[in-house]
Amino acid sequence: MASFRKKPITVQAEQWFPGKIIPGEVEIEGVGEGRCSTIQGHTARIRPGDWVITEPDGVHHYPCDPEVFANTYEQIWNEPVSYSGYGTTLEDV
Repeated sequence: MASFRKKPITVQAEQWFPGKIIPGEVEIEGVGEGRCSTIQGHTARIRPGDWVITEPDGVHHYPCDPEVFANTYEQIWNEPVSYSGYGTTLEDV
């Protein structure tokens, strides 16, 4: 079987917690979950702590589990990162 390496890409992402506003993301009141519209036309559930990644079209988003995000992406250090204010850093996940 052949081996493959994921191509390097840059994504725009913000970590989400209830009460945080992310353009294009809609929080469900009283449930502690959010929803976002995916590029495939589906609605995806966002859980507290998930990273919300913006699709290349700049309109759609998809959630990513914090552990998966930490294992897949690394911060570009010359750009600011948006954290929730809960003291969470990429190294904490």
